[in-house]
Order: sequence, then structure tokens, then C-alpha cells
Amino acid sequence: MLWAHELTVYSEIVKELLAFGADPYYLPPDMWKDYLQSPNLNQKNKADSGPPSAWWCTEHSFRERLAETLHLTHRYSLHRASKLSRTGTREIQIAKAHNMSDILKIPYFIIGQVQAAQLVKRKLMSHVAFQTKTPFTMAFCGPSGHGKTELAKQLGALLSIEATIVDCGQMKHDWDMFGARNGFIDSEKGSQVNNFLAEHDGQRCLVFLDEFDKCTQEIRNSLLLLLDEGAYWDRRRNMKIDASRAIFILCTNLGDKAIEAFYEQHMANKKEESRDDVPIGTLQAELRSVYTAKFGAPFTGRINLIAPFLPFTPNEQAIVAHKFMLQLSDNVRQPIDLAAKRLIGHCQLAMRNDGKISMEIAKTAYHAETGARSLYHAVNNTIRDLLFEEYCNDETPISKKINEGGLQRFVMQIVPIAGKKGLHEVKVVRDGFTVVPKKEGEKGQVVVSGVSAGGWQAVKSPPTADGFGGPASGFGVSFNGFGPS
Repeated sequence: MLWAHELTVYSEIVKELLAFGADPYYLPPDMWKDYLQSPNLNQKNKADSGPPSAWWCTEHSFRERLAETLHLTHRYSLHRASKLSRTGTREIQIAKAHNMSDILKIPYFIIGQVQAAQLVKRKLMSHVAFQTKTPFTMAFCGPSGHGKTELAKQLGALLSIEATIVDCGQMKHDWDMFGARNGFIDSEKGSQVNNFLAEHDGQRCLVFLDEFDKCTQEIRNSLLLLLDEGAYWDRRRNMKIDASRAIFILCTNLGDKAIEAFYEQHMANKKEESRDDVPIGTLQAELRSVYTAKFGAPFTGRINLIAPFLPFTPNEQAIVAHKFMLQLSDNVRQPIDLAAKRLIGHCQLAMRNDGKISMEIAKTAYHAETGARSLYHAVNNTIRDLLFEEYCNDETPISKKINEGGLQRFVMQIVPIAGKKGLHEVKVVRDGFTVVPKKEGEKGQVVVSGVSAGGWQAVKSPPTADGFGGPASGFGVSFNGFGPS
């Protein structure tokens, strides 16, 4: 039986396969092109099922199994892969020669930010291909919570290099960045950056300088020689360090207003498929002017790439929300462990119409100022609480024996708010039940939970093939015995 992180891992495997060149059209495109819609269970004729490579799935039983397991993140990954251009032979050869083949996968592993991912891949590969003997410096700029840290983490992981994240928000003096100079008090302690560079002398490594726009000009001046030549002296031992292969990422919110204005003017009203084709060279030039005014020309001139991170589209917001629901599902699927005080576990959390639920969460919770963080808090402060309440409605005492039986199954569904036209809410109920208006529940149906603020209650519903009284996505886990349990 698989437990922690298994569902997220399944999603990562799909991304990995697509990044290695798996053709998304081996799965019927009608099941993922409109990725916010749940896959159609109905059997399709060959002529309606896309290219011949997908004709294997015209048999109804195959489509049924695939529809059960093809959750929103899978469908988004397939759609995204279908839009990305294939990597050329020479690019693959250059990447392999410099032991950085996995960097070609970057666009497959983040949500949105296609242009930023492509810029990072192309500029870094060019820098390495020409065997440039200086560090590579990038500025990731844009509103908080829109993938800057995530892309940096993915970059480090895909390059299989060590990375360190440094909080620059409170740094004022050069010793805050590099530690006291040799011979002064506490010089033997060094600093996070000093010690990291010393430990990776002559090696490719990544230094992520978070909130860099909040540090002082003294800090920036102390970095000039290092970013220009890769020359550095370990302050603990006064020894020369080769940092020429280091990658520096300066993470800032500087220029976020210019990015938002550019997005609204040139991209917001375009269709999703054409939005990523909008040239952003003028935006990069504007951002470089903003950086020069703030950091000065000497420092800005050492930045090899300024990569703008754009606001998430409504569809991308839904994918981010789904990502956090996958994580929540992984969490509650772990076994109950009384010793560790993990009393909520051995659960399976599914969704009826995962696209609509994710869109509803995004619509009500997303804030451009905080981005993914607002969606993370929505899932963990709302969905988690709903699950907790329904979990506690079961009067069966919690014990380790529960781990020996079948998973405790719960399902999320979206329902209208009674009396508020056009407004909806997400509810969590147990397997075999559904949420109906209060008056409907009073017509002889069995009420199994209290009435919500919107006038809704959970009632027993007729079971269907998935066991939940209606189509549900199990986050990649089948409910009819074909998937893991």
C-alpha cells in the first residue's frame, strides 16, 4: 500500500514522461484539451478520438478507467506538453555535453510562467555552452507567490546541484552577507553564503537571494567583484575560492507594477493559446531601467537575465489550487499513528468535477498580491476544516485497526448557495452521500450531517460506478479496483 506523497508523485511521473518526449496524443485529446472539464466517459468512434495513436482508448472500459484516474493536474500537463515545441538535436547534444540535460525539462515542471521558464533554459544553456568563466546571474521579478522560488527549486533539482536560499530582507552591511573578515570577532563562523561558496569551490551551485530589493546598496556593492569575475575569498580562512560556475538568482518584487500593467495591456484579453506568444522584450527593457534606477548601473550591468513572472490566469489559478489539494490528499492518506498523534489518516479524498471545484476555490480565494499563497491558505483553512468536520462526524473510535481495513472515503463537491443566485460553495461528505437543499432532504431522504450555512445537508445517494453517487476524480486513484488502494 502506498502512502505519503504518492498522488503528487504520480503527477510528477506524468510530467517526467512528457519531459522525456512522451507524446500526449497517445491519450485521446478530447479527454484533456479542455483540461478544466472532466473527461467524457462516453465511448468515442475512432474518427472522434484524435490521431491513430489514441484509438486504443475507444473501448468503453479503457475510457472509463482513464477518466477515473486522469485528474486535473494530469490533464493540464498533457495540454501544456502539446503546446511546447520539441527540443532540437543540437540543443540536446550541447546539454548532454555539459551534464545539464535535465534543464531541458524545466517548462514541464512549473505551473504557468512558460516564458520565464524558456528564458532561463535558453540563457543559462547559452552561458554554459560558450564556457563563460563568470557566474550566471538572473533576476526573478514579479508579484509574490507566482513561481519564482518554485522555478529556482526546480532548476537546482533538475541540474542536480546544491542550492541555498538566503533571506536578504534584513541585510544592511557586507558582513551580513559574507560574515566578518578574517581576524575580526566571529570571523571563524563565516556566513551562510560564505560557507556555501567555500564548500562548492569550483563547482556548479545555486545561490537564491530572496527579497534582494530590500537589502542595502552596501550589500550590492560587496557583490560586484564576485558577480563579475567569480573571484571570492573565504573570510574564515582568507583562502581564494572559485565561484565562477555559481548561479545567482536575485528574487525581487521590484517592477511588479510594470509587469501587471504589461499583462493587462498586452495579454489579459488574449486567448490562452496565444498569450505565451506575446513578445516580452519591451517589458524586460523597462524592468532593466527600473533595476538601474534602484540598484545602479554597475550592479544591473552584471545581471545576465531579467525574467518577469506574470500574474496567473484564472485557469492557472485553478491548477495551483488543485496542486495544494493533491498535497492535502497525500497528507490524509497516511496511516493513523497514535504515537505520533496523527489521528486523521487512512483516508481517500476525491472530487466531483475537479476542474469546477478548483476554479471555484481560485475565484473566491486568489489574490494577485500573494498569488499561490492565497490558494494554499484557502485549501488548508477551508477544505481541510470541512474534511475535519466530516471526519469527526463518524462516531467510530480512532484506532490503528482502521489502517487494516479499506480507506475512509470522502468526496468534495460544489453546490449552489441557497438563496444566492450564481454563488457556490464547496462541501465535503462521506462516501455514498451527496449534498442537497434542505427541503429536498426533508422528503424522506436520510440526513447524515448538519445543515450548512447555505441551507444544504448531506443525504444518502444512490451509488454509481465510482461509489460516490456521481462522477468523481480520485486524484489519480481508481475507485473500482483498478487503481491502488
